[in-house]
Amino acid sequence: MQEGLRKLYTGQFNTMSQEHLADGTVTITLSSHADPKVYRFRVKNLYQEDEEVLEDEVIKVVTPAHIKKRMKEAMKDAEKETGETEYQPG
Repeated sequence: MQEGLRKLYTGQFNTMSQEHLADGTVTITLSSHADPKVYRFRVKNLYQEDEEVLEDEVIKVVTPAHIKKRMKEAMKDAEKETGETEYQPG
């Protein structure tokens, strides 16, 4: 079983998008906060007995250095404002 399909069936993802194509296949994209990879695959007969993965891609996600720098600056600003050292979604 391909890694992306395994992630789908085990629920090991935070976000999922599906694109239903004219040929009856579905392109699925999965991502997770805990995994630095995005899984994209195209499936024929999804969830059927004759399910078949036609394309399978694993994309490694890398945060660019300039974004890491901005994130660090934002955390410092947040610490000054709130006194907290960890991000607390609100």
